[in-house]
Amino acid sequence: MRGALGVFIVQPNLQGGWRLSNADTGEVIDFQSGGQAERLAMALARQAYATQGAGEVWVYDRLNRLVGRWRVAAGSLGLIEADETAKAA
Repeated sequence: MRGALGVFIVQPNLQGGWRLSNADTGEVIDFQSGGQAERLAMALARQAYATQGAGEVWVYDRLNRLVGRWRVAAGSLGLIEADETAKAA
C-alpha cells in the first residue's frame, strides 16, 4: 500500500471496525480496531517518507471529523497543530 502523496487515512468503517485507506490509490484495508489501523498507517507514512520524502496520517472520528493529523519529519511523527488540522478537513 504505497501512494505518491504519502497520505494514509484512518476512519470508521460503515460496516463496523475501522479502515485504513491510501489517499492516492484508494486501496483499503479493514481492521477490528482503530489502534491497529493507526499503527499500520504510521508505519506506512514512515516508509513513504523514506522513499518519497513525504508521509502523513489523517485520523477521522465516527462523525467524519478530522481529529488527528501526523506528518513524518526526519524519521519521526509529529502532530500537526490543531488549527492546521481543521483547515485540512
